[in-house]
Amino acid sequence: MPELIQSAKQFALQQTERISQSRHPKQQTAENHLKAVAQNVASVTSDRNAIAAAWLHDIVGDTPVTLGMIERRFGADIARLVHELTPVSRPGDGDRAARFAKDKRHFAAISPTAKLVKLADMIDTCRDLRAADPAVARPFLLEVTELLPVLEDGDIRLAARLRKELQRAPKTLGDVEATPPPRLEPLAISLNALRVFERAFSAWDIADPLLLFHADADAAECRHEIEAAREEVAAVWQDGALRGYVTGSELKEGTCAGYVRAIAPDQLLDADGSLTDAIEILTRYDACFVTWDGEPRGAITRVDAHKPAVRMWLFGIITVIEMEFTERVRQQWPAGGWSTLVSAGRLEKARQLFAECTRRHEKCELLDCLQLGDKIQILISDPASLALIDIPTANAAKRITAQIESLRNKLAHSQDFIDQDWPQVVRLARRVEHMVQQF
Repeated sequence: MPELIQSAKQFALQQTERISQSRHPKQQTAENHLKAVAQNVASVTSDRNAIAAAWLHDIVGDTPVTLGMIERRFGADIARLVHELTPVSRPGDGDRAARFAKDKRHFAAISPTAKLVKLADMIDTCRDLRAADPAVARPFLLEVTELLPVLEDGDIRLAARLRKELQRAPKTLGDVEATPPPRLEPLAISLNALRVFERAFSAWDIADPLLLFHADADAAECRHEIEAAREEVAAVWQDGALRGYVTGSELKEGTCAGYVRAIAPDQLLDADGSLTDAIEILTRYDACFVTWDGEPRGAITRVDAHKPAVRMWLFGIITVIEMEFTERVRQQWPAGGWSTLVSAGRLEKARQLFAECTRRHEKCELLDCLQLGDKIQILISDPASLALIDIPTANAAKRITAQIESLRNKLAHSQDFIDQDWPQVVRLARRVEHMVQQF
């Protein structure tokens, strides 16, 4: 196996193992999916970049890895392919249909090589979805059907294979246009309150003023200034116009001109943009640039997630989610019917806490004394609730719960959470946007 492909494979598997997350209920592991996509690509081309991109196509967005990290490790050509294969829509772009329309325009304009990899990806996912819940599979299959015409010039052989997979789907899933997916309607918080919470802070509230250097400025001196300001990026101008940006850690010798990267359109966010959209941008890029009057005026990096505003916002999201889960259990299993779904040990701990709250004359119920993980375990015992909260299995519930509780502890104690918990930050941000859109 060529060194580039082997390196991409090892890197991808390390990252997916790090988050240890299956792709969806009843679906294969991320490792098996990446392997299948790479094999699909290799069956029609020997292009090393295409096969390497197949291994890396799901990395950005599903793991803490950014496009900048991909470029620094594998070069600009591979990073460009991964960028093309990464959806560009944000939660703030609207509902699923609106986001898909934006992503479709993006995929229609990508290179033939990227289209080839995208076709290989969709072939394996369609095959995998035969065993999935039809409510999950149908929306995806409809989207694939719409994407195929704009991708088929990537490779006619893969396009034909994908068309066959789509033809097989109705045999196991029925009419793909039937039964819309379940809607999660918040029970414990009003829509207005949820919208206020969603917009409690804006991108401008956490952005730092954008440092600005001339393209001819000494790179080493600029790096020193960036580090002294405790920033990570700076804008670069020349001939009265903005040329792009530089990352402080990359600046060494020569001038800034040799390190400039263009600011991608989907790297920009209006000053009044939501924190959810800022976090979504930071899943793909090393920096989000905040605009004022159409011009970049501020910058946000992942380090800014440690600011008090973001910590409060994330902690609040966890609280809202737990409130929702509590109320959903209360309504689904009235009169304490949920108690048979909790282990004896966990139930005893809840009773001990309830007894202590009663002694202190605190108003609560036994259900309120369960841990978040216990409530999730109860909910996933019901297929309808499982589909709503989008957690695939009991094992996944335990893992996700442990990750969220770890993040909550770090938020409460002002500890660093960026390196280990970024996927959970993204999951929480998407969750609150999803709740608003489905209400």
